[in-house]
Amino acid sequence: MRQIGRLVCVFLIALTAGSYRPAVAASVKTAIQNKTASGVLHGTLTQPAGRRKSDIVIIQPGSGASDRNGNFPGGRNNSLLLLADGLADRGIATLRFDKRAIGESRAALSNENALRFETYVADLKSWARMATNRPDIGRLFLAGHSQGALVATLAAEGLDVAGLILLAPVAVPASRLILWQTTHSSIRSTEKTKVGQILGALEKGHLYPNPPRTLYGLFRPSIQPYLISWFRYDPAAELRKLRVPTLIVHGTTDLQVPIRQATQLATAGRHVIQVNITGMNHILKDAPPDRRQNFRTYNTPDRSLTGGLITVIATFIRG
Repeated sequence: MRQIGRLVCVFLIALTAGSYRPAVAASVKTAIQNKTASGVLHGTLTQPAGRRKSDIVIIQPGSGASDRNGNFPGGRNNSLLLLADGLADRGIATLRFDKRAIGESRAALSNENALRFETYVADLKSWARMATNRPDIGRLFLAGHSQGALVATLAAEGLDVAGLILLAPVAVPASRLILWQTTHSSIRSTEKTKVGQILGALEKGHLYPNPPRTLYGLFRPSIQPYLISWFRYDPAAELRKLRVPTLIVHGTTDLQVPIRQATQLATAGRHVIQVNITGMNHILKDAPPDRRQNFRTYNTPDRSLTGGLITVIATFIRG
């Protein structure tokens, strides 16, 4: 892949072509297992039909209970499944997988207290090494969605990566984004204050005992060691350490991660390109800026990805 230009480029993609739906018959899907020392992870290898060898994009899902398809409880959107199918239609293989404790990989994490952010990084590296050992795989690209963008950035260190693709990424430590999301949510002001107190403790590496019931799902004691390990990382600082050609893709109607995050992250170096896609939300689909209508798309598995997204990614990979 040729080197990205010396200047950070920012493009605004006008969606004149409409939403993108791949040709389903263009791919061959194979169930694949990754037997790690602490459990078996499960994924899907999607390859273009009729090709002996293809470049591959390994896709790291986002935060929480997101599975290989980009789905989570109450949000079946199939965004990562559609991404894999779309790239296969362009001659590019993908590997997507269920994280530990999620989907078919749920048995690979027996104790949530033991989970650390570095666990996800090690898992992604393991998938990458497995994929590149195959004779039908060419160059390696890592893609991460949302929180997965930081996982992919960290995993790229020490691997022979041809390119990095960051979808709806965050530029600041996660605790700051959670605080921003809370501030812009509909929860009570007293709960917003409590969130700030808990985040402050976790940022300092301190556990917060007995979180309130209304915030227990986010700050339960068993997940706090993981949050502490996650909050230590500054995504922009980590990306500055790399010299891997990097594509940042963000949507103008993303209500979970403000578009200024992508712009801030794109200043990490001359190896970074930023592409903003008009009308695309956090799950990579067309959505209006209205909050209620935007979040309705999170449970529309048959809704196509935003037009232009697959073209942008495929063009970056082909160089």
